[in-house]
Amino acid sequence: MGPAGRIGRILLGVYLLLVAVPYYLFPNIRFTLLGNQYFSNYSSVFLGFAITVGFQVFYLLFHYAASNYSPNLNRWVGALIANVPPFAVFVLSAALDFPPGEIASFTYVGLALVVAAWRKDGGCEVMAPANAILGKPAHFACIIFSPLDWAERHSQRKP
Repeated sequence: MGPAGRIGRILLGVYLLLVAVPYYLFPNIRFTLLGNQYFSNYSSVFLGFAITVGFQVFYLLFHYAASNYSPNLNRWVGALIANVPPFAVFVLSAALDFPPGEIASFTYVGLALVVAAWRKDGGCEVMAPANAILGKPAHFACIIFSPLDWAERHSQRKP
């Protein structure tokens, strides 16, 4: 991962966290998310936090299973499988007007992007916290940033 990939990951991660963190810090307020007005309370904050923790548990299990039982899983197929949970939770939560799911998706993906940039982990960003906990990187690609990392690596090679 080069400097452009790290900066991109940090900027996107910080943006997602800036959207999500006030939801946790200021319960019992009205807020606007994607053009919709919501009212936050303590139970919805707890539920958003629980969904975020659930994402982490899923990624720990997925990392363990992928590395021990199917180490030859294609890096792009693994990336697609890894990115489905936060995307699906976000889409379903938006369709059902359920803000804790949307906020949890923003929180987890934002934290994962920042962790990936901090660790210089060039693979699938949503797997970065699991990589840090388990101590070994997953071999999956990143749908957004892997092409940028690839271009940056090839531009730095000497002819």
